[in-house]
Amino acid sequence: MTARKASLLLTNELKRRGIAFERITSKSVSFQDLARDSAIFATIHGWKPSPVANDLKAFGKDNGFFVHFE
Repeated sequence: MTARKASLLLTNELKRRGIAFERITSKSVSFQDLARDSAIFATIHGWKPSPVANDLKAFGKDNGFFVHFE
């Protein structure tokens, strides 16, 4: 999984659900200093979390990245 692919997957899922948002940013964060792997974090900008937020977090988890909201 790459940050770019996570952004595209999340964008397509939001459009499929008809959820309006401003933009999505994604980044890879390394946890090597803690003897761990890295993780992808995708942030949805311009959308206030609603009951769908848990579904979007589960979608991200199923696809190998974490979803955050701003």
